[in-house]
Amino acid sequence: MFLETNKGDAMHGIDLGIGQDCAAEGILEVGGSSDRHRKILHDEFKQYCKDKHFTCSQPLFTEKMLTLKRTQYPMLKSKAANCRYVIEWLASATSDAVARGSDNEQMKMVATACWALADFTYCMR
Repeated sequence: MFLETNKGDAMHGIDLGIGQDCAAEGILEVGGSSDRHRKILHDEFKQYCKDKHFTCSQPLFTEKMLTLKRTQYPMLKSKAANCRYVIEWLASATSDAVARGSDNEQMKMVATACWALADFTYCMR
């Protein structure tokens, strides 16, 4: 009952809300802070979308797209559907990094958050 009642606003609450925060944290955790590394990460994301047959218009993961200078916390500027794809991809990318033996506690938390959001949005479709 709760999920049915709130399904209509999942886009604003998740895809345009905490999803953008989580996506930015994941991108920074996996790709680091350099534009070069974020470009490589974006190329991997685009390949993921291509492999999954997703149509996604997400621009490069630049400092401006992550709002690093304007807010206290990073937030990915994205459309709702793009954010959903980024979160799904990050769930895989961060989980892979943890599985490879990353002892980074922040990475583990981001992986868990991305997986939970990806799973939740999948259930909401």
